[in-house]
Amino acid sequence: MSQRLPVYNLDASKIASSEVELGTAPEISETLFSQALRVEFSNFSKKAGRTLKKGEVSGGGRKPWRQKGTGKARAGSIRSPLFRGGGITFGPTGEKRVLKLPRKSASKVFLGLMLALARQDRLTVLETLEIKDGKTKTADAIIAKFLPKTKLVLIHSKADGNIKPWRNHPLINPIKAETLNLLDLLGKKTFFVSKSTLISLIEKNAEH
Repeated sequence: MSQRLPVYNLDASKIASSEVELGTAPEISETLFSQALRVEFSNFSKKAGRTLKKGEVSGGGRKPWRQKGTGKARAGSIRSPLFRGGGITFGPTGEKRVLKLPRKSASKVFLGLMLALARQDRLTVLETLEIKDGKTKTADAIIAKFLPKTKLVLIHSKADGNIKPWRNHPLINPIKAETLNLLDLLGKKTFFVSKSTLISLIEKNAEH
């Protein structure tokens, strides 16, 4: 069954003739979801350290001892990984691995999470985010009508115009729709989004 979300005015009243259709929930396997999380965590991880290879370690211009007659194993250079201070075998290269999930799979997971938020009543759609008087005090009054004293994530885009009154509010964490990722949607978070921004996100992910 298709999921529909009501659209509210800033005074917390429903707009009777306005809804946003999210569609039906796509089936997301546990494997696909875990892969999506692995990609997200990997791409947010810090760059690894770097070690020197055998050819990058200084010194070792001659053999440490003669080839035969010493009773020791043959050695060509003290830069060998077998020697202390030598190069490192298969050490970190300092390069950051960038993992990617196929677009269709990423879109499937994204839409699935959005539908889950809607069914848990954690996604509120507003007709507009524009506060005409530009005051944070007005934003506080709007929040109080919906979810008083609750921390919110505000998903916004350029089409929403000036969101400074929301951005200055201590309970609001603004996130651009262009940079929204799966990690932003996880956890026990409550979201505000404008109708136009939500439709844009749905269409963008439905294309793939």
